[in-house]
Amino acid sequence: MNLKTTLTILILGATAGSFSQTDDPVPLTATPPTEVAAALNAIPERENPFPNVADGIPYQQHDQNALVPTQEALTASIIDLPGIHIEPT
Repeated sequence: MNLKTTLTILILGATAGSFSQTDDPVPLTATPPTEVAAALNAIPERENPFPNVADGIPYQQHDQNALVPTQEALTASIIDLPGIHIEPT
């Protein structure tokens, strides 16, 4: 199974459970499979080696982390979304 297939399965699996929730304040809409395939095909091939990670769950990446300002900007952009809870790790 390649990375694009894995991403597709994860995306579809994550969204499938959300369709059954009627109290969701931001309902999800289905993306046509052709658009999903086109987006995945547009992802460039990795130019650098894969990051060093720990085996098992939870997934832990030991290197190649984003710069702190980038991490903070990402957190700030999602913190007010419904269903998002920021917790210490």
